[in-house]
Amino acid sequence: MQNLHDMKQIRQKAVEILDKKGLQNRLHLVLGLFVALALGLSVPVLLDCFWLVGAILGGQTALWTRVIYEVLFWGSLVGILLPLLAGVYRMAILMVERSQTLCPDTLMPPKVGVFEVLYPFTSGKAYLRCLLAGLQGAIRWGGLWLLPWLASFLGELWLPMLAEVPAISSFVSFGQTILIVVGWFFLGCRHHGYAYLLLACPDLSMAHINRKYRSTPRPYGQSLAMAWDGLWRVVASGIFVLVPLFLHTLPCLMLTWAQRDRQKFD
Repeated sequence: MQNLHDMKQIRQKAVEILDKKGLQNRLHLVLGLFVALALGLSVPVLLDCFWLVGAILGGQTALWTRVIYEVLFWGSLVGILLPLLAGVYRMAILMVERSQTLCPDTLMPPKVGVFEVLYPFTSGKAYLRCLLAGLQGAIRWGGLWLLPWLASFLGELWLPMLAEVPAISSFVSFGQTILIVVGWFFLGCRHHGYAYLLLACPDLSMAHINRKYRSTPRPYGQSLAMAWDGLWRVVASGIFVLVPLFLHTLPCLMLTWAQRDRQKFD
């Protein structure tokens, strides 16, 4: 119950920051998400367009062409999209940090502009940290969608003897998938917060960040409650054609995670 109470307070503070009058934090986070997606998905979309034109014209593609296509496609997703999404999360971190200070001229917290989404490309150090933060998020949340496919593939390898009994085979495969996904979800909850340190502490060395992360207590119950809350909110938002996902759910979740991690590590 204490974890739920703490989570409710953190979420209320995040919503307060999101809708702070005069700062336009919601608008900037939404625009940041769209800028990150537009820039990060531009290369894969162009590659698909060129590939489609080649298929329409009836040209034959060599193996080396396919290899180049796959390298550029996945490389752009990892090397461009993930750092940009980490840049959007850094915007949420800055909004939480600056909410505690006031400008002497306006008596308002400093604004966080949309241009902050391009922070990963301001230096090599910034890019590396944003890339690591993006990879952590992709591995943690992407695994929930990729692992069911992997579990199904592995089931076809080690369950051939059950193929003649479809009911048993389907039941075992489904149970295996659930166990893997649940295990990955619980493991991801335990290792939450490292991306925050990477983005919120740019002056600290990687060794110092690692020591601080390992030495800071990480309440597992609270992490589990917040992860579950975020997961069902994302799924519920997807039911409504993804409109609430970008306009409210993702900005609110990013601020909630940033607020929670700030209280935990500071």
